[in-house]
Amino acid sequence: MINNLYVCGDVHGMYKKFINVFNQVKLDDNDKIVFLGDYIDRGEECLEMMNFVVDNIDNEKMIFLKGNHEDMMIENIATKIGEIYGVGRLDVKTFLKYINKDVLESLLHDE
Repeated sequence: MINNLYVCGDVHGMYKKFINVFNQVKLDDNDKIVFLGDYIDRGEECLEMMNFVVDNIDNEKMIFLKGNHEDMMIENIATKIGEIYGVGRLDVKTFLKYINKDVLESLLHDE
């Protein structure tokens, strides 16, 4: 049974603003928070926001959904991996083989 259900969406890389609000929410044992996606894009703290998602992905009190901005990021990552490593269309196994922090950081800092 869920006592309180919180919903958060469209952070768009504004990690500091997000974390200020998030820290005010005290999740009890039977509380859940659902993140609706769009963690990245527009703001300057996309990497920090994605680190938050990765650090909490296994937290049973949190549910992370993928937004259209994450879809665009995945497509860009797949393209970048293809360019760097000379591979064609990426299936999931190949994608996971080539993804690494350096590729992510280069995409998040590309202008």
